[in-house]
Order: sequence, then structure tokens, then C-alpha cells
Amino acid sequence: MGEIKQRELTLEQGEQYYIRTASETNAAAILDLYRSVLAEDRYTLLLLEEMQRTEEAERKAIADEIKRPGCLRVVADVDGLIVGMARVKAGGLKRTAHFGDVDSVWVHSEWRRHGIGNALIDTIVRWAEGNKGIEKLGLFVFSTSEAAIALYHQNGFMIEGRATRDIKFAEDDYADTVIMGRMVD
Repeated sequence: MGEIKQRELTLEQGEQYYIRTASETNAAAILDLYRSVLAEDRYTLLLLEEMQRTEEAERKAIADEIKRPGCLRVVADVDGLIVGMARVKAGGLKRTAHFGDVDSVWVHSEWRRHGIGNALIDTIVRWAEGNKGIEKLGLFVFSTSEAAIALYHQNGFMIEGRATRDIKFAEDDYADTVIMGRMVD
């Protein structure tokens, strides 16, 4: 099932926050978070001007994900403010149903380096460990996202490959895509 029991965590400053399953009512806040990450122009394939996702489409996607056994979307909630989000989706075919693609991990720039990204990844790993169908988690990350690569390493992901210069930010400004994965116990 695409749901978790809410986790209550504490920021370094002592403030409480929650990692919980995303709900349809979070659609607008998730899109705002996504736009803030897109505006940074360094962490996503999609450019801000290319984003066309509507709040209604996001609501429907969240509702569909909750129903899918191999799918989970969680948010980091600080006093009702969505400051982070992570999503994993298992393949829909028999040959890929065992593989959970971690296709989104976002933390608002003002909330980075507070342990929120780590808590999101840890939550996905724990969920996968409790999901009999998921045997492996995998993801793609830009080589320029060194902090993200370190975070994934910290959570048991290993580099499995690299696609060189396949991301072009501007003329003579490229990144590699780093392929990372981890087996689920």
C-alpha cells in the first residue's frame, strides 16, 4: 500500500516536523515546492518554464499513487508547511515490479542541511524493506549534486554507473547522470 505511519522528528533547533504520506490536499503545496526547486535551475531535468502540471492533475496523481501497492509519496511537514517530498514507484510490469524507482526527492532550499532529506530517504528505505514486492531501489542524480550523492551513499545507495555529459545546462556546461541503487533487505 502506498501509505506509511506518520513519523514525528525533531530539527536541530528543537522544532518538530513530520514525515507522512502525501494527501490530495497537499497538491498545491507540493507544486509550490517543485516550482521552488525548478527555479534553482540545477537539480531537475524539467525547466521552470516547461512545467505544465496543474493542481488537479497533481491531486489525481496523489490519489492514484496511494492506491498502488508499489508506490509511495511522502512529504516533510513543518507546522503545516510542506518543505520536502520524496516519491518511489515500482515498475508496472512483472519484470520490473521488484524495482522501486526513487524518481523525486526535493527539499526546499531554506530547509536543506537540517536532516530532512535524510529522513525522507530513510522513510522510503524503511517502507521498501516492509514491502515484500520491492527488492531494489534505484535513482538517477546529476553529478553536480554532490550533497545529494553523499546523502544517498549515507543511506546505502551505491554508484552503479554513469552517463557522461548527458545533461546540458548551457553551452559548455554539462553534467553526468549518476546511476545509484541499493538492495532492500
